[in-house]
Amino acid sequence: NFGMSIQVSAHSHITPSAKGQPTTFNGARNFNAITALQTDGKVVAAGHSDGGLQVWDITRMSLVHTLAEHKQAVHAVQLNPNKVVSASADNSLKVWDLKKGKRIYSLLGGSLQRRANNPEHPLKPGCSGLEIDESRIVASFASLLRVYDFEVYKPPH
Repeated sequence: NFGMSIQVSAHSHITPSAKGQPTTFNGARNFNAITALQTDGKVVAAGHSDGGLQVWDITRMSLVHTLAEHKQAVHAVQLNPNKVVSASADNSLKVWDLKKGKRIYSLLGGSLQRRANNPEHPLKPGCSGLEIDESRIVASFASLLRVYDFEVYKPPH
């Protein structure tokens, strides 16, 4: 396939493509806009304006998980082979188990109280930026930069 496009639709389905044409993934709930997108070449994580998050398997051409715990728009999504991290206008980060589609934990990143020394981002209230690696989450909340250690929470074995 040449590429892939994700189109917002009320029902989850995938439209196969002719050779050289993009594959179309449809499936966002209630026609909500995609506000964040990340891929590793095998899966795509798409955040939505209603706070939802969908994970698609590109190789199998199927919807894997629909995750809906944010209260406002998802502004950023990052993933690694084991986790998906979503950041929202609701000032929270959610860390998800990529395989199980379950939330591992939530982090409150920004203050819900307005402060004169921390003005809102002009376009993205709440979390406005997100990066992860194997050991850390780095997120921006207006003028605050937060660094979280993935090792803070170790799930039971």
